[in-house]
Amino acid sequence: MDCKKCNLEFSTKGAKELHMRVFHPNERKMIVERQLIGRKFERIVGNIEDCFYAFREKNISLVAFGQIKDWINDHTKNGISSPRLANFLRRRPQFKLAKKFRKIGTNQTESYWCLNDGNNPDTDANCRGQGWVEVSVEA
Repeated sequence: MDCKKCNLEFSTKGAKELHMRVFHPNERKMIVERQLIGRKFERIVGNIEDCFYAFREKNISLVAFGQIKDWINDHTKNGISSPRLANFLRRRPQFKLAKKFRKIGTNQTESYWCLNDGNNPDTDANCRGQGWVEVSVEA
């Protein structure tokens, strides 16, 4: 474990966290490390990953939320509700919110997701037509 700001190495995680809190208090991202989520809901998450792989075979790297929901509802027995799917996409580290659009004059939004596996999708592609504005995606 090392500090990327100071180029110092630490023998324990606690030492690194203490150093980060004292010398770099604004770097909260470096202190909090993502915890492993475990095996709960493994089948549902696997179905969502299968959806992304199916679209990737068609050379589509950014998939709209509605497309994911429709694919899962067509290819699984019970389907999934929108709030539950949104919860899995938001909280699991293997999924990444790539783009978000809002329709002008309304509060209707459309989000585009990708797998967070190191392959960077073409995020410059225009996913929506006229009448839509891109909303900033916060990490």
